[in-house]
Amino acid sequence: MKYITTALSIVLLFLGFGLNLWKTVEPQWFESFQRDSEALVVGRLINSQVNGVMSDNMFLGGWTRANNAESSPEDQYNIFLGKTEKGDYSEYESQIGLQGFFFSLIEKLLPVGNDYMLMYLKGINVLILSVLLTGLVIWCFNEFNLITSWVLLIGIICSQWLIIFGRNLYWVAWSMYLPFFICLFILFLEEKKQKRYKRTLNLLIFLAVFIKCGSGYEYISSVFITAIVPLIYYAYKSKWAPKVFVLRVISVSLSSLIGFLSALFIHIYLLYLKYSSLSDALSVIKLIILKRTYGDANEVPAVFRESLNANVFEVVSTYLNGFAFDLNNFFGTHLDLLKVSFKDMIWFFLVITSLVFVSEKISTKIQLHRRKLIGLTLSLWFSLLAPLSWFIMAKGHSYIHTHINYFLWQLPFTLVGFALTGSIISYLLSDLLQKKRKTKILLLFFGLGIMIIFLVKPLIGVYRSDLAFNQLIQQSEMKVNTLNYKIYVNYSEGKLIYISNKKSANLDEKFFLHIYPLLKNKVLDEQRISYGYDNFDFFAADYQKKSPYFSRYSKEKIFIKELPKYAIQQIDTGEFNESGQLWSRSIIYDISKIRPNYINIANLTDENWKNGVNRTDSNVILIDNNYLNQIYLYYEKKLKINSNYYKIESYNITNDKWIILKLDNKV
Repeated sequence: MKYITTALSIVLLFLGFGLNLWKTVEPQWFESFQRDSEALVVGRLINSQVNGVMSDNMFLGGWTRANNAESSPEDQYNIFLGKTEKGDYSEYESQIGLQGFFFSLIEKLLPVGNDYMLMYLKGINVLILSVLLTGLVIWCFNEFNLITSWVLLIGIICSQWLIIFGRNLYWVAWSMYLPFFICLFILFLEEKKQKRYKRTLNLLIFLAVFIKCGSGYEYISSVFITAIVPLIYYAYKSKWAPKVFVLRVISVSLSSLIGFLSALFIHIYLLYLKYSSLSDALSVIKLIILKRTYGDANEVPAVFRESLNANVFEVVSTYLNGFAFDLNNFFGTHLDLLKVSFKDMIWFFLVITSLVFVSEKISTKIQLHRRKLIGLTLSLWFSLLAPLSWFIMAKGHSYIHTHINYFLWQLPFTLVGFALTGSIISYLLSDLLQKKRKTKILLLFFGLGIMIIFLVKPLIGVYRSDLAFNQLIQQSEMKVNTLNYKIYVNYSEGKLIYISNKKSANLDEKFFLHIYPLLKNKVLDEQRISYGYDNFDFFAADYQKKSPYFSRYSKEKIFIKELPKYAIQQIDTGEFNESGQLWSRSIIYDISKIRPNYINIANLTDENWKNGVNRTDSNVILIDNNYLNQIYLYYEKKLKINSNYYKIESYNITNDKWIILKLDNKV
């Protein structure tokens, strides 16, 4: 059975990672995920083909199009496939680019043209990851039982963030798991052979961490912690002496650190070869560190400043509320019931943890294997430090990269949780089949209780969602009725809401939406100024709010459009088709009702501004670009700052965030 499980695991994981065959991930997301990052590897492959594997210090990078100074991620794929002529190569300096070197070597060995090369390289990448994760599945088979291994396998297949990372040539997800699996395998071998392999373990950990860091420093604190997780399990299970445990943790940690430092020193050396200056090389490394962690916001480019000023608790909260599973992709539904957040997973694993300590009267199997289960439980909650370490220590990176960093929960926290869940389920099922009727009823009620908890949660979620939506409607400043729709304008939240419960409402028709800004000469582009409005025509189906069957709004057709951030004077909307307009309404907003009495200077300090005042010309100040400030500027020609009044000579809306004011006197 072990060999069948091994073969099935590799095949199922390969098809999931490589083709998304099990529909774990929304297809469009699967195809487009991180193509921009992967394009750096594709650019490196082109460079290796043209100039050699060691060219440009092995750095990843991208090519411009011929006779064009610009480049895009898609250009790299088109150049690789011969659809576009290449121009100049620009290096990506944030890492050594070891994955590019690795795939360039494989590319030289494969007798395949560029039309199919990326498919083969992704296949090799996916195969390595599938084999590694199958190693964990079989470890569970050997250490616990068949059910445990299959619960883990199903958990992996359903983990959308793990599936989405699996085939990407830039992220080489297997490199992040390599230290963990090496440590787990060596310790398993030690127990089996009754022999210590300290030097072998330390050497392999060093090489694994070096490979990971050479392919990017992202998530390195998490990778360090994953390498220690197997030590926690075997130390408790095998009753290691405290001194032995501490020494082994130190030796593995030092091996990881040396692997990291070795990659870093080689990285600095390659940068030195490029710039012929050690200080320039170190400056690049310094920026890489500062923009990802807690660097001074004034020492990094403007794009990173907000992330460094972010609240760490808000960052962690964002990742707790992300979804671990979204089975709607598999069933083709839109039910909250089929979405499970990482916060839900933590609560679920807490329930599973409590079952580890049930008495022998409830489960003799758990009592028999309790030491292993406690070891796995300690490993589970220690592994929680892996994602948290990066969310906290690399706060800047985590604040910006919410489109990728949810993956960290799988490194290896949720995987260990799946293993613990599988082992508890298998032992309870075994007891259920062997115990007396009284115990069977007790276990049955316990199982039903767990099911009820997880069924009630989505119902509460639907209730809260309905409550929030109802509040959005109730707080809307304007309401307009048409033949088929009720239209609500929530100015403060920036929402335009259409609701209909009539069958005659056709969401396939196109809606026109013309929005007239209060300061049209300031916010409209030159092409639109002559019209006097912004055009936001849309198809209703693209903005439809899907409500679960048990929602109070389940029978109503609802779609919501985001309003632009600027102050709005009038909204024209309606439906039209080839024959013309089907209906239309004009919504004129009385902005005098929300006319503000004052505005505040923006709280911004950087190389150009000090508390919102320009450092070189204190007649110039900065205010937030929002609709209330725009309304103020529409009515007022002066403002009050620190008890002094200033005349507003001119103002300019530079972007979506700021308005620059020119005053008659210095502030």
